[in-house]
Amino acid sequence: MIELYPNDNDVSYILASSYSMLTLYEKAFDQLTITLSLGNDPIMDEIYILHAHLCFKLHSHTKSLYPQAIADYDYLIQKYPEDMNYVLQRGTVYSCMHEFESAIEDFSFILYYQPSLPNVLCLR
Repeated sequence: MIELYPNDNDVSYILASSYSMLTLYEKAFDQLTITLSLGNDPIMDEIYILHAHLCFKLHSHTKSLYPQAIADYDYLIQKYPEDMNYVLQRGTVYSCMHEFESAIEDFSFILYYQPSLPNVLCLR
């Protein structure tokens, strides 16, 4: 299908999602990297979400992809500042990178708006 529609973000996203579900994370990551280079599309947010997730998954398997995951979450946070899940995910990546000040900053930001989240309190 991708051969028929190489510039179609929907087809590319479905292929990458399928790879991810089959735990073929490197193939999924490569497919999404190509997709992100194609430009804006209504499903770009879903592409960034899966791309960030794959960066996090692949970090231990390949080169350091945490900075790319941070960039993806930065994009999502800028676009959806009210969605604390993206801030939480970015804070988790910072923590894995041993950038604890940045992680604490993200977790503190979440707790400012939602002070009674026990999982975030534990992470902070």
